[in-house]
Amino acid sequence: MAAKISVKGTGRLSLSPDQTDILLTLNSRDKDYPTAAGIAESRIESLKTALLPLGFSPEDLRTSGFSVRAEYEGVQDEKGIFRNVFSGYCCTHQLRLTFPMDNQKLSEVISAVSSSGAEPELSITFGIGDPESAKEELLRSAAENARKKASILAAASGASLGKLLEIRYSVSEKDFVSPAAVEMNDCLRACGSGLAKAVSFHPEDISVSDSAEFVWELE
Repeated sequence: MAAKISVKGTGRLSLSPDQTDILLTLNSRDKDYPTAAGIAESRIESLKTALLPLGFSPEDLRTSGFSVRAEYEGVQDEKGIFRNVFSGYCCTHQLRLTFPMDNQKLSEVISAVSSSGAEPELSITFGIGDPESAKEELLRSAAENARKKASILAAASGASLGKLLEIRYSVSEKDFVSPAAVEMNDCLRACGSGLAKAVSFHPEDISVSDSAEFVWELE
């Protein structure tokens, strides 16, 4: 039986973010659900209108999530007993805007959002526009790493690599997002467009790795 060697190869990449992803969360409240929903819709339209001069179309602001919940508050009656009383409906819309990494563009978007009157909460992340190419590069790097290590081990043992017999790989989702994140909630309303003009974003690189096991015959 021919001798075999099994080696785990690991690929690593460090990538500079080239895409900006903004999650805008809108909360609207009213005791009447149609009114709460109407307030939300009006704010969404205000956002779309504010972004038009920057070259975005209404379709660029995509719905990421929507929920409605009934809210209650504790009220003390004349006997001192607390009970939950319906206070209204809360409609939550989550909208996503994605565009190529550009500090000037990002500043313009933040300024437009802050002046729109919609008053959303902003969560900004930085990622990769073409994650599939990055995944392929990771796998190539893992294969090269495994062959290099296997060749060194085989040569040190007085043998050489023969036929590739097996590849073992478990697919796993990779998160191609920079560790840097920006949250803008009440401060966006308080500072307005001045906040965007005062900040320049240079997000950390994205570090990812992937691995696979390779089995060769030894000659």
